[in-house]
Amino acid sequence: MTKKHCGQCALCGREGELTYEHIPPKSAFNSNPTKLYTGDKLIQNGDRLPWDVQGLTYLSQQQGSGLYSLCKDCNSKTGTWYGSAYREIAHIIAHSLQANKDSTFHGIGIKDVYPQRFIKQVLSMFCSVNDHEALKAFANPVQVNHTQTLSPLFQMLIDAQQGLFEASQLMDELRAFVLQKDAVGLDKDKFRVCMYATRSPLRKLTGMTSAMDIHETSYVVLSEITAEPLGFLLYFNPPKDFEHTGCDITAMADLGYDDKTSIEIPLQIFEMNTYFPNDYRSKKEIERDVQKSKEYLP
Repeated sequence: MTKKHCGQCALCGREGELTYEHIPPKSAFNSNPTKLYTGDKLIQNGDRLPWDVQGLTYLSQQQGSGLYSLCKDCNSKTGTWYGSAYREIAHIIAHSLQANKDSTFHGIGIKDVYPQRFIKQVLSMFCSVNDHEALKAFANPVQVNHTQTLSPLFQMLIDAQQGLFEASQLMDELRAFVLQKDAVGLDKDKFRVCMYATRSPLRKLTGMTSAMDIHETSYVVLSEITAEPLGFLLYFNPPKDFEHTGCDITAMADLGYDDKTSIEIPLQIFEMNTYFPNDYRSKKEIERDVQKSKEYLP
């Protein structure tokens, strides 16, 4: 007997039985079995290098990578509205990467596609990764005693936690945008969607997190989805002077559902060797950093 998965739909919010949402769509190179390693298992990896997962427990996903996150109605609607547009662009980029195997930066022109449908599929995937259950961790604002003087580093940690709370409050806006196929335009002060290419088979479904720079005592809230040949970063409330990773595709949301056009995308091609968000170091760089960190340990 097939096990039922019940909960709150990541898009419409209704309680009930949830269906399996392929992330990315099944037709975009996501039909083969995958192994899902959760964050706690990876953090407990000890002294092993990040790509050494031998012996770690995992969840076998026979259908391809994804989550039980959407009700049947939302899964059907978004798949019908947006899935084929995503598949088409993913296949074109995959073919282009195969033809240009040595490049680390690749500009590509794509004719006669539906950019708005493509980015709404991307945003639908982010809604699944950041579902109602996942956002409960950020449900309450940070309480701070403002009479106390804090160090810059500790203040950054407090601000980053507050940033996660504020970002979690924006998800309803994204959900509504995805569910209205004719809705146009994202508030770029609240959201920024960036895309890159990868040849790595490693996949990331990383929910909302704070990426912090301890040297600059700054942070940015983001979520990341990676599935060869494409990776995406969704930034929340990005600082005006922040340097984003990848190609900013937020403007695709300004087009209409039926707007078919040609696009030019300057794609960066990133190597992927860890499950950490916004980390594209080579294996040599990681090995060097690990060795360097050991110098500071007793």
